Amino acid sequence: MNRKLLKTALLVGVLTLAAGAGQAWAQSATTTFQVNASVAGSCEIRANALDFGMYSPIDAAPVDQTSTLQVRCTKGVTATVALNDGANSLSGQRRMAGGSEFLPYDLYRASTRAAADRWGNTVGFLASYTASNNGWRDLTVYGRIPADQDVTTALSLTDTITATVNF
Repeated sequence: MNRKLLKTALLVGVLTLAAGAGQAWAQSATTTFQVNASVAGSCEIRANALDFGMYSPIDAAPVDQTSTLQVRCTKGVTATVALNDGANSLSGQRRMAGGSEFLPYDLYRASTRAAADRWGNTVGFLASYTASNNGWRDLTVYGRIPADQDVTTALSLTDTITATVNF
């Protein structure tokens, strides 16, 4: 009988331990933790070619065309967009080149193409804005070739402008 009693006692002990272990798992404790991030102010810029098309040196009117810059900045960032004078400039005059020939032109921030609206890379000649969201914003570039430029016929003229967004 002692053996039977011992087996029963052991079985009851094991079951009691198992039941106690189950109760320990049913309890819980909590804590909190923070999640952090920093938002970087950033911008990107892209540009479309400005194509004046065919230019006739004997026309009495200037040739005007437009192009678009696209700028995208983090919401709240204030940015300025600068255009350099190009790869062929001379004394601040933008020029397209074809062989040894040059064709002057300029770029403006407004459709009036006034001298005060010349688009450059110094204070007063920059386009600026504050981003209200992180979507792309179109900025129009107004180009003009002045009338009566003395250039050789059948030339293909080009220049390269660098557009920079500062933020």
